[in-house]
Amino acid sequence: MLTLAEIQAGIRDALVDGNGVAVAPVLLGGSRPAQRLAIHQRHYVASLTRALVERFPATVWLVGSELVTHIATVFIREHPPSRPCVAEYGDGFPQYLGAHASTASLPYLAQFAQLKWHLGRLALATEESTNVQYVHMGWALDELIGFY
Repeated sequence: MLTLAEIQAGIRDALVDGNGVAVAPVLLGGSRPAQRLAIHQRHYVASLTRALVERFPATVWLVGSELVTHIATVFIREHPPSRPCVAEYGDGFPQYLGAHASTASLPYLAQFAQLKWHLGRLALATEESTNVQYVHMGWALDELIGFY
């Protein structure tokens, strides 16, 4: 019999890697357990893809949603989340996007996406701040954006 930790690791592997062999024995009840698991696998990929695409709207505008969505899907398989907060996911995506073979003709893409990542983090920091006009460094938001 599998332990709870083994079941959890198996479900994680089934979602991230698409390998449901380890959890097949615990998928009992109902019909077609593999198809039921596939629903969760698709939801995992779709949710993280949507989170990345929505995190980089200007990058999507710049190069197109099809390209960003495709690369985000590959990124998700190779770099699953390591933290529980989806809003923190994707810090390595700009470099991955810029290094992808299909973006070789866009040498500025990684830096552009990295800038958008930091501006997104900045927006979160200012929303959490009690004084929205100034960022934690004491700079006016317009001044900081002008700096970039």
